[in-house]
Amino acid sequence: GRRGRRSGRCATTAAVGVAAAAVCVVDDPRLLHRLRLQATGATLLNQAVLLRGVNDTVTAQVDLSRRLFACAVLPYYLHQLDPVAGAAHFSVPDDEARVILRQLEAALPGYLVPRLVREIPGEPSKTPLGCETN
Repeated sequence: GRRGRRSGRCATTAAVGVAAAAVCVVDDPRLLHRLRLQATGATLLNQAVLLRGVNDTVTAQVDLSRRLFACAVLPYYLHQLDPVAGAAHFSVPDDEARVILRQLEAALPGYLVPRLVREIPGEPSKTPLGCETN
């Protein structure tokens, strides 16, 4: 079936020495039960968006990081919300986000702490907003 072919392609890719990474977007640990991840040999990374009222507590972020890791996914980026119409009520101020990041650093091993970032139009890469930028 289709699954066999897809898995076969991944196995073939791994057999020729090609490293692969896949990035998923899970903002809320309650959504992980819907995630179906296959053993492909790829490194799996997550980038979440920090959202007021959804995952803007250290408890929610610790839970998300631990559940992701239990699914063999590493927390990679924690994005600040892009300024899009109709979403301002989900925005978390940078200073508040940095407090959450500091609390995560105290509560989790380093490999489970995502990088706090923002995408700035025209910039070649994500802009870190970690505690070092205070």
